[in-house]
Amino acid sequence: MSGTLWPPKRRTPFGAYYFEVEIEGTVYPFKTCSGLKIEQAVVEVEEGGFNGTVHKLPGRTKYANIVLKMGFCGADSPLYLLKKRFQNDAPIKSQPTDAKKGWQAPQRFSGTITQKGPNGSEAKWMFRNAWICKWEGPDLDAGKNEVSIESVEIAHEGLYMMPQGATFGEQSSGGSGGGSGGSSGGNPEKPGGD
Repeated sequence: MSGTLWPPKRRTPFGAYYFEVEIEGTVYPFKTCSGLKIEQAVVEVEEGGFNGTVHKLPGRTKYANIVLKMGFCGADSPLYLLKKRFQNDAPIKSQPTDAKKGWQAPQRFSGTITQKGPNGSEAKWMFRNAWICKWEGPDLDAGKNEVSIESVEIAHEGLYMMPQGATFGEQSSGGSGGGSGGSSGGNPEKPGGD
């Protein structure tokens, strides 16, 4: 039939095993990465005198926490130090002799998750305004022969799937987070209000 694309072009799925995670310019060798999830609440509205259905309207968008796991290599774990930044009364790099006392709000971070695909292709997600809300050390068991694993859970306020070849400071228009545009330095403008 004229104008019909047949046979259809075959697309190769990405392998779930080939990915990297970058946080504050550092690429970490994580074992697993989960939590790439966006969920929008459904607001049900019942209209008086109309019994055929219940109107379902889009509500607030929620982003699942990102869970990352990697091999535990010692007390100098960079993930543990990053978690301590959001736990102490002062930044982790501060000195005991610093004149400024009291709690100081730590600077949140942004990061990217890149999944490598066939023939040089890739899929990239950017999360913004993030902080580590949970760190979990290894489970110890003398009866097992396996490496120790540590994990972190990252709470964030936006997840955006970036177009192929986009830089860190860009995000897809109408992206997964529902926003558009962005500013340089990996910190896009906050999407518009509800």
